[in-house]
Amino acid sequence: MNALLAQALVTVTQEYEQRGAGSAGLPTLAVWSNVLRPVGDGIDLRELPAAARLSKRAVRAAVGAAEKQGWLVHEGGAVRPSPAGEMARDRWPSLDADVEAAVGGDIVAPLREVVCQLYLEWPHHPTGYGPADHSITGGVYTAGGGQIDSKVPTHAADWAPVLRHDVDGSSVAALPLSALLSQTFVAFAADFEELWIGGLHLAATVLRLLPDEGALVSEIPMLSRLKGDGKSVLERHGYIEILRDADDPKVRLAVPTSRGRNTRDEYEATVGRVEDRWGPKYGADVVTSLRSALESLDIDRSLPHSVIDTLT
Repeated sequence: MNALLAQALVTVTQEYEQRGAGSAGLPTLAVWSNVLRPVGDGIDLRELPAAARLSKRAVRAAVGAAEKQGWLVHEGGAVRPSPAGEMARDRWPSLDADVEAAVGGDIVAPLREVVCQLYLEWPHHPTGYGPADHSITGGVYTAGGGQIDSKVPTHAADWAPVLRHDVDGSSVAALPLSALLSQTFVAFAADFEELWIGGLHLAATVLRLLPDEGALVSEIPMLSRLKGDGKSVLERHGYIEILRDADDPKVRLAVPTSRGRNTRDEYEATVGRVEDRWGPKYGADVVTSLRSALESLDIDRSLPHSVIDTLT
């Protein structure tokens, strides 16, 4: 399910990009969804994490980057959209409508049925706990997690849960397709992480691709820039080791540690456990309908099995 949702979201993101998102005149879908949109006409920075459904550290990084890109103006303890940000806000609804018309089809209804039942509000674009942390809530590195199917997942100090404010889910009717996909994907990722084998993004985009003997970092997009200095999340938290070829130090090999192998080997089974829980939680017919609709999309199935933006 996470792969289907992520691939659909990447496809939707590409549709926004074809309409100008990420160009000089419009922000990326991620920046719009999780920065400019919740900022609105202006917002106290202390209120922005809850409005964006992100951690404080993710918001700090996102605001700093959006200021440098010219989308926000920082005034005292608040931020507001710049003139360029206001222009982007005026143009964005037409992008939402065009993308949903192009891609939405049969996936919109089951997505809405799932999202309106989510106990928590989630970000409108998948974003990690911090610039160097691709987990959803930071909880995979915090004591106290386990096998519990909790309504509020284990989380680190900078992330605070935001309960859905309308119990009937009426606000979901106004959500664009990108936000529906994001909230569904992030809810799935949070449930995966609560089962405590590690973060979904690292498992889905790196570890599942690594054989015991390792692979060249150049062959895996998320590893291609790693220096092998032990500072990356994957190295710091003991998922991989970076080894250099004795004859050519420029050739680097990523080798999974015992923790990395365990996360890799448990990845598919853990995804299955989350899917098994989703039937009773959201309705077996709804989940089956969502999977069927996602599988019927004519999209590139080689796209990533997870998508997380760090907004920096």
